[in-house]
Parts: sequence; structure tokens; C-alpha cells
Amino acid sequence: MRKILNFLSLLLIVNVKYTASAKSTSTNALQLIIEKFESLSRITNGLALQKELNSKSLEIDHLLAEILEINPKNNGFEELRMFKIDDLSKRYAKFSNDAGALKKSEIDEAMVKSQLEVLGNMEEDLEVLKSGESQNMDEIVGKGKKAFKTDTYMMSDTFEIFPKALNETFNLKESKKYNEQLFKDSFRALRTGISDYKNKVGMLMKFEETFKDLWAIIGSFSQLSPLRTLGKVADVYTNSYVTLTKLKDNMGSLNKDIPVLVPFIKQSYEIKNLNKDLKKLYGLFGNFSIRNPSTRLLTAGVPHGTQDINRLFLDVNSQWFKKSVANDNEKILKKMISDLNSLKVLNENMAKTEVHWNSFKAKIDTEKVHKSLDSVEGASKNVIGINSFTTLQSSSSEVERCLQNLIQVSVHVDFEKLNQTLNQLEAIEKAALELKPLLFKFSEISILKNETMLESIETELKQLDPDQSTKGLQDDADILRNNTDYKDLLTGSLEAYEIMLKMRKTRISDILLDKVKNWDVLTNATGVLNGTNLIETLECLQQKKFDATGISKLLTFGSMIRSIGDEHKKDKAVETFIGQMDQFQKSLRSLKSSVRPKRSPSNSIVDSLQNGLTVSQDLSKGVDLLRKMGNLYGKKKDLDLVVAGGKEVFQEIQKIIASVDSEKLESEMKKTSGDLEKLNSNAKKNQNPSLQAMGEFFENASTIHGVSIDSKLLADPVAVSFEKSSNQKIQSVAVSLKTLGSLQLDFSNGRSDFKPAQLSISKLQVFFDQIFSIPINPQNAESEPFDFKTYGMYGGIGLVFIGVLIGSIFVARWIVNDRKRSNPNYYIHLFDAGSEAVLSKGMVNGKAHDFFPIHRAIHERVLRALKKSVMNGANINNYIWLDDKWVTPLHMAVENKEYKMAKLLIMNGADRNLRNCSYKTPEECIDKTDHDMKKMFEELRRKTFRRRLPQQFPKSKWLIFGSFADRWKSQTVSAKEIATHMELCDGGKYAKGEEHIDINSLMIEEPSSLKYFFRNVMIMNGSWKMECRKWWRLSIPDDYNHRTTKVKINGKMYETVVKIHQHIQEGRIPFLDGVTVCFLGFDDKDKISKGIHEALIETMSLLGPFLSKKLPKAYDKDFQQGNDYPKKPHYFDNMGHIFIIVDCPISEVSQIKGWNPQYLTCNRFSVMTVKEFLEFLFKFEPHHYKLSGKEDKTTFKSWQPFNATN
Repeated sequence: MRKILNFLSLLLIVNVKYTASAKSTSTNALQLIIEKFESLSRITNGLALQKELNSKSLEIDHLLAEILEINPKNNGFEELRMFKIDDLSKRYAKFSNDAGALKKSEIDEAMVKSQLEVLGNMEEDLEVLKSGESQNMDEIVGKGKKAFKTDTYMMSDTFEIFPKALNETFNLKESKKYNEQLFKDSFRALRTGISDYKNKVGMLMKFEETFKDLWAIIGSFSQLSPLRTLGKVADVYTNSYVTLTKLKDNMGSLNKDIPVLVPFIKQSYEIKNLNKDLKKLYGLFGNFSIRNPSTRLLTAGVPHGTQDINRLFLDVNSQWFKKSVANDNEKILKKMISDLNSLKVLNENMAKTEVHWNSFKAKIDTEKVHKSLDSVEGASKNVIGINSFTTLQSSSSEVERCLQNLIQVSVHVDFEKLNQTLNQLEAIEKAALELKPLLFKFSEISILKNETMLESIETELKQLDPDQSTKGLQDDADILRNNTDYKDLLTGSLEAYEIMLKMRKTRISDILLDKVKNWDVLTNATGVLNGTNLIETLECLQQKKFDATGISKLLTFGSMIRSIGDEHKKDKAVETFIGQMDQFQKSLRSLKSSVRPKRSPSNSIVDSLQNGLTVSQDLSKGVDLLRKMGNLYGKKKDLDLVVAGGKEVFQEIQKIIASVDSEKLESEMKKTSGDLEKLNSNAKKNQNPSLQAMGEFFENASTIHGVSIDSKLLADPVAVSFEKSSNQKIQSVAVSLKTLGSLQLDFSNGRSDFKPAQLSISKLQVFFDQIFSIPINPQNAESEPFDFKTYGMYGGIGLVFIGVLIGSIFVARWIVNDRKRSNPNYYIHLFDAGSEAVLSKGMVNGKAHDFFPIHRAIHERVLRALKKSVMNGANINNYIWLDDKWVTPLHMAVENKEYKMAKLLIMNGADRNLRNCSYKTPEECIDKTDHDMKKMFEELRRKTFRRRLPQQFPKSKWLIFGSFADRWKSQTVSAKEIATHMELCDGGKYAKGEEHIDINSLMIEEPSSLKYFFRNVMIMNGSWKMECRKWWRLSIPDDYNHRTTKVKINGKMYETVVKIHQHIQEGRIPFLDGVTVCFLGFDDKDKISKGIHEALIETMSLLGPFLSKKLPKAYDKDFQQGNDYPKKPHYFDNMGHIFIIVDCPISEVSQIKGWNPQYLTCNRFSVMTVKEFLEFLFKFEPHHYKLSGKEDKTTFKSWQPFNATN
């Protein structure tokens, strides 16, 4: 029975383990495929880095900075390599040891500094104190008392009332707002107020006499500022008397401490240099502490740095990579691993540097280091020269004697009342100064000077009866109005009123009303320091050249020196810091020396990977997003638990976050859970996916939109609130919500990352298919048996060939020139075809067309003219627009059924694979009845012919824009439009290694130069100009070695300049053929925006799109003729035929007037920012299945309807 029970228990355990294992396998399927993606991302990044190493353009310091998570823009590695750390370590050790030998000072530094500051401030005020004591207060007080008796009653409202009444009396009758009662009131006010007005005007006209006591104080009270200083010093002296008497004893102790500082004073220069070097070293460390921004340019696919680079060598040997990617091609795989050897060596050295850096960070106590360095800086700032030190030492010894006779203040002065009184006196003097020029201006009013006129008006007004009828008063007013004196008086009184308003602003009346209550405080203040001997003490200190600031600096200097010594005795933090920086410096130097420039192998596999770093960056973004989905799937139980809570849970969430729609949130969570489960099921089916399957996996993942909520809100406040809930159901999901709050839930923008990642997979598939299908013989292959016949035959052929080369100089020249023309590294794409490159007009079916001579010869069916064009080097593959389609000369000959012309073109190198705008080759265009043409094509099918090229453009005809060597100055031009060669940017703006042009900077500084990338112009590097300036140069050096090949946009590098140039020079179908371009949101008032807009318009004229100045409307012809109209752009089957380029972030496009949201959702439109559009142009990557022969899931089958009303 026991055996049976044991057997059943064992069986149960096995069953449980099996079930758990199966369950683990099930839940980990998604994680397993994500690991494959991560593996591919690492391998791609490694291949891209190796390619950069091969081209010697890899910035090692930039790479290291990203690995160490240091900001690469200003990493300071090279500066640290040059720094003399050994010398600094010795200097600091000696200095800190000497500082540590100093005895501790017995002086209370803070108290002595405070005493010295008080004494120093008093000494500065010595002359002011003397003048304050000698002032005659009795005379000043007498003037002040008289001034405060001045009456200002004449500055009354009369000057406002009188001109108002005068104006209303003589002008009111004509006013639209006539009022009989108001007229009478103003007449009476004028009659009764004239006498008062006349008297007050008279007093103000005699202002010199009226306000004579006020003018007497001007210049007196402003001289009382020394008295204020005297009071202030006396107040400070009273409060500081006890501490100043103690200063005598402290000065005695200070004089004993000073001599021990002499050795350090003599090293003032060395201390300053030591501080400078320590600050520089710590500054470099500060740069290292700045974390690397999120954008990784070189290590996007290896986020864990050296560990990931090590892992990629395991990745390439994994069974999945061998079978699914390398197709079990062991030979090529070994070759690829061998090609990655330089990266492996570099990574080993970087790993050592990384170890030193991690050790460095762990051992350094930055707070203690900073504290010690502050002490060194304090000593450096407060150190003085030996001559100044000698003077200070001499004067400080006399200070003690000068302080012997100080006595406490005996006179009581209320310093608060003193300041209050001085403020009053200063205010009245200021008001008097402002008032006097205003009164002078008042006295200059001529009409008011005429006393006779004022008396006459007074008499006339007194004679009138104010109680008569309104009509009588009006008649009297009319009589008076005819007197011009009244109008002059009105003007003068209004001017007087304006001046009176300014007088009132001086507040003279209010100031005079606030009488001084205690004049004695002024008299007492002058004698407050009598008997204290303070002024005598200050004079003594002045004679002894007492320097309070200098002594205070010396105290600080001594304190800092001792602080350095104390810190050194405790923990030697700075020495540890310097030692660790020394170790890091050695590792940096070792790293640099290990990366010796080597000649890159001519047949390296990695060199065929185009734009490797960009591919790696795009791929890593998709992998990162996939990883976040995997993390969410790993917590699917928590997601399902929240969903299981039902509406009650989601309604509770809505109560906490008002912006949340509970039903939408519940629906999105359910859908996300199901989508992730489907993605996991898909992963189960592809345990070892091919690259094509990985691309499809990205496509499936891009359909997952997730939950449109900021997940952090689920952790706080939602989860925090749920934990406190009394509802058991609500409380049970709190932990799950907190878990979800730490994950990304919203993947609605994922398509923008997955699409580039999917395209990267496609590019990698092309790359790997290409390299793993080319057999390469391993260098270690066993040698075959020696075959005398074979080697004898090869030897004979070699001898004959050598003999021909030696004996035939002209043949050799022909071979060299021919090889130059066929060598892609020499092919410069600047040829001199003469008249064959000149366009002329011609008529076809009643329409005017542009023809080159070669096209005209075919169109007119003139064989002799065609032969002439071909012999002269005409471009036999040049497209032209004819009969509403793009065709080559060979297409034209085939369609004209001119088989002799077609044969002539083919035998001179015409490309039989070029397609017209209907994507048909010339052979596919042959008419069924044209048997001669079919036969000719069949006869020449397996034969190849070299194209006849015109003469290379002679150097004597080169036109160079920009500064150039004087000996070739005759070939320089000032206009870019006629140049054949130009340098767009200063070489100083280029990155290290191979030069490139930063398009972002170009579009700000010189946007009009953008078009030259798309014209038949050679854009040169700065190295060409430097090479031309070498004295031994007899001719201009070849341009193909120095042309620009790279541009940098948005941090990404593109090696497409030569490709673009060749496309333009060879007359291919324009890159944007079939595209309509709209530019929106550009501000013509903004200089930069306007410049970019104009530059893009100029560039578009070279690329062939239709430029539209208006927004697309639903009723436009293009949208009314079905979902297959118009046809797709010639080079793109995955982009809309209408490009909308905006000068603002995509998130702000809704603010553009007339904007339709369907522009972002309908596949007819491709909405791009300016930077994205420039990146698209310089990628220069056609994507059309009719050109490549491959159709992928990004291809648009048909256009989506656009019928929205906008």
C-alpha cells in the first residue's frame, strides 16, 4: 500500500511539473520571439559599428560616452587624456601635508571678522564724522523753525474754480448741453470769486518775498547728511563697544598666528594654479556626470553597452540566426564574424574602461571632494602677495595700541527720532527746490501780470446784477465776451491751473503742516562722540595704514589652509578622487592607442550595409516598443483582474479621474488583453522566425492600440484611493492597478515606430539574402595539388600581358582611361557632352516638347543624326517627357519600330532594364507585329556592351564658388548658379573623420543652398580646398576624392549625396514624379520660416512634383474619379500622392486654417514636418513593387475615399 501511495505521489509531482512547464512555455512564447528581435537589433548595430570602423569615421569617444551613459556632445575625454594628473597629485599631496602641519588657531574667526568689519566701516566714514561734529546747528535750526511758519493758503482751489466758471459763463450758451441754472451759478461764482483770485495771483507773482523763509533753507538741510552718518556710527559704536574692546586681545593672538602663514603666502602663485587645475579636473568629472540624452545615435541596438556587444557574438552563432538568417552558410557566417573582429577588440578595451568608470563612481564621495575643493578655492581667492602681507603684518601689530583709549558713549541720543527729523528736513528742502521753478513759470504768465486789467474785470462783474433774468444775464455776457481780455484771461488762468496742479504734487502744504517736534535731537547728535576717543582711534588706525579687509582676508586664508589640512588628515577624499581620475585617464589613453587606423579590408561583408546606423536606430525603436508590450503581457493576469472587476471598478476610476470615460476604458482594456493574447499565439507559431516573418510580426503588433490613458494615474491616485476603499471588490484590484501603473499601456502611436522598424527588417532581409548567397572561398581552404599545365598556361598569359603593357604605351593609356570611366570610385558624373546636352523645342501632336539631339534624331527617324549623337557621347539613357509619358531613347526607337536605331543604342551601352513611367522595359514595349525588333533583342540578349561616355569635363572649365587658392583664382565665381563645384559649409562645422553637411544647420543659416544637392553640381568637402593650397600642387587635385558623400539630418547620417547626384546627372525620371506638394503653416513674416519655404519651393522645381498653393478639397478632380485615380507616384507605392509639408509639429496642425483631420488618416495624403520631409528626400529610397519586383504589406492597394466636407 505504501509503495502504491509513493508511486501516485511521484506521478502527481511529475504531472504538476509538466503542467507548469507547459504553462511557462505558453506564457513565454512572446518573450522568446522578443529575444530574437533583440538579438537581431544587436547584430545590426554591431555590423553598423564595424562599417564605421572600416571607413575610419567612427567617433570612439562618442561611442564610449553612450556606453558609459555620459552626454556625448561634450564628454571631455580628449581633454582628460591631455591633462597632467601625475603632477597635480604630487602638488596637492605636498600642499595638503604642509597644511595639516599647522597648529589650530585660538582666534574666534567669525567674531574677529565682525569686529574688523565694524572698525573698517567706521574708518571709511572718518572725514564725514569730523564734518558732522563741526556743523553750526543753531543757525540751521533757526532757519528751519522760520521755514515751517511759511503759509501756503494762496495755493487753494480758487485756481481751479475761477477758470472753470469763466469758461462756463462765456462759452456755455453755445454748448449743446445748455442748462439755465448752471449758467446762473457759474455767473455768480465768477462774480464772487474774482476778488479772491486777483489777490492770490498778486501774492504768487511776488513769490520771492512771499516764500523767502522757504528759500533760505535751500542748501542747508542737504548738508546734514554727515549728521546722519554720525548718528549711525554712534549707534553702531554703542552696540559694539564691548566686542571692540576685546579686539585688542584678539589682535595680539592674530599677530602670533600670522608668521606661520608666511610659507603659504610665498606659494600664492602655486596655490592659484593648484586651484585652477583642481577646478578643471572636477569640471571634467562634472561633464561625465551629465547623463546621456535618450537618443542614442551609435548604440540604439545595444542599450547595455559592452555586454550587448559581447552578446551579439553569441547571437550570430545561435541556431536561430544560422538557420533562419544565414541559411546554414557556415563559410559566409565565419567571414562575417571575422569581419567583426575589430569591433570585438574595441569592445574588450571599452569594457576595461567601463570597469574603471564604475569603480570610480563607487569610490568617490563627491560631497567631501566638493567641500575640500571649496577650501582650496577659498584659499586661492583670499591669498595675498608677499609685499601686501608684509604691510599687513606691520600695521596689525600697531592696531592693539590704537585701541587702548576707547570710552563708552555718554550722551543719550534717540537715533530713531534723529533720522525722522532729518527725513522731514530733507523732504521740505526737496519740495522747495521743486516749487521755486514752478512759481517762476507762474510769474511769467503775462495776462496775470496786468493788475489794471484784473481790476477792470472785477469792476465790470461787480456792476452786474446776478438776480436779473436769464436773458438779461446772457445779454451782459455777450457784451463782455466781445472783450478780448476775457479770452486772454481764460487762457492764462487755465495755464496757471496746470502749474498749480504741479505745485500741489510737491506736497509742500502737507510737509509744512507736519511740524518738527524735537529740534534738540540735532544739537545733541553733534556732540554724541565727544569724550569717546573714537575719532582719535580711527585717525590712529588711518596713520598706521590699518586695512580691515586685508586682515579679514588673511584670517579667511588661514582658516581655509587649516581646513584643507584637517580634511586631508580625516579621509583624503581629494587624493582618492585624483587617483581614480588618473586610473580613468590611463584607461582612456589605452583605449585610444588600441584603435590604430588600419587599412579596411576591400571585401568586407559589412561594407555593403547601407545606412546601417539609421537602420539600427529604426529597428531598435520597434524592438523597444515590442519589449514594452511583452512586459504588459507578462502582467496580463493583473490586466484581466481589473477587467473582471466590471463596471463598478471602472466607474470608480471615473470618479477619481473625471476625464476618463469608464466604458471606453473597460472596452480598451478588454481589447488590449485579447490583442496581446493573439500576439502571443502568433509568437508560438514562429518560434524560429525568418526575417520576413519578423516583419509581419511587427505589422501585427502595430495594430495594437492599447489603453489611451496615462498609466501613472492608475498607480496614483487611483490605486492609492482603492487601497483605502471599504468596498472589498474595489480594494482587491488596487495592487493590480499599481502594477499596471508602472507599465506602458498606450500604444496608439506605435505605428510611427513599427513602420520604420518594419522597413528596416526589409532592408536587412535584402542585405542578408545578398551576402549569404555569394560564395566566398575561405582563406584557410586547403590548397589543390600543383597543376603544371594550369600554372604554366597562366604564367604564359601573364608574360604576354606584361609584354603588351610594356611595349604598347598608347594601349596602356587607353586601358587606364577606360578603367577610370568604368570604375565607380572614379566616376565623377561631370561630363562635357557639348551640343549633345543642349535642349531645343519641337512639336509632337500639336504640343511643344523639349528635345535633346539624340531624342530629336529618333523622333525624326534620322539614323545618321543618331549615330553622330552617340559618337559625341550623348546620354543614351536620358529620359524625356513625350506623349504624356517618360521614355528613354531606346523606348522611343522601339515604339517607332526603328530596330536599327534600337540596335545602335544597345550596342553603345543603352540600359535595356530601364522602365518607362508605365514600368515597362523597352522589350516589353515591342509591338507584336515587329518581328525584326524581337529578333534583334533576342540576338543581343546575352551580350553586354559598354556605354560610350563623352570627355570628362576639363579642369580648365571648372567654375568654383567660394574662397580658393590664388593660383586658380581665375576659375572662381561669385554666383553659385553658374558654379560646377562649390563648398556649402565651413570645414570647421563637420564631424571628425569623413566630412558631412548638417542639413538642419544649413536650413537655418543658408536655406537657399538646398537646391544644389539636386542639381548637376559637385559639392565639395573642405579637404579639397586645403589640398589645393599645398605649394607643390601643379594642378587642381581630382575632385572625386574630396566630394561630399554624407549629410546629417535630425542626428541621422545619410550617404546618399553621390546617389542623388548620379540620378540627376543621368536624367532619370524625377524623384517626385506624380506627387502634388502643398506647403502649409509657413510664416512669411519670420525670416527663418520664409527662407525655408522659398528654398523648398526652389528645390521642388528640380524634383518634378506639382506645387499646389491651396489645401486639397473633397470636390477636387483627383478625389472624384474613383479609388484608383490618380495613379501612384512613380517611385512610391506606400505613400500618398499628395505631400502636405507643415512648418509646425504634427500635434499642432489642427490650428492651420482650413485643416481637415482626414489628411492624417486618409492614405492619399502624406503629412510631414519640414525636418521629416528633408529626411525623406535625403534617404532617397524608392519603394514601388513594380520597380523592385517585391510587394510587401506597406503597399497601398488602392486609395481611400476622401469625401469629407472641409
